[in-house]
Amino acid sequence: MCLKGQKNLDIKNNVAIITCLIQTVCCQKKSEHQKYCTTSRRLSLANHKSALKRAKQNEIQRIQNKGYKTRVKKAVKEVRIAITENTPTQARETLGKAVSIIQKSVSKGVIHKNQAARKVSRLTLQVNKLSGSES
Repeated sequence: MCLKGQKNLDIKNNVAIITCLIQTVCCQKKSEHQKYCTTSRRLSLANHKSALKRAKQNEIQRIQNKGYKTRVKKAVKEVRIAITENTPTQARETLGKAVSIIQKSVSKGVIHKNQAARKVSRLTLQVNKLSGSES
């Protein structure tokens, strides 16, 4: 199903939309449809009940993980913007928020702990370098 114009996806009832039925009706162009459609790809060839359930769960987890990854990217971007603007206090504040978001995504299993450590380490080095040059 295409989510153009819709803001929320119903995940509470473990409802995953398996096929996109209104592919040509909802959007003018195919590229526009792919931008808004969450499940334009085929999920599973399975016929068994358990395999179909697993496919639905995988799709729900994929959408949730995508949200966590987006939050991590935005948090890192905010820290980098604060660093480029040469504002050490704002950089420290955004670094704290970014570390929290990154650690939460690790606990959810979205990103690996080593990747999170690398991101935090690099951001911390940049913020410390900015703070050292200002004082």
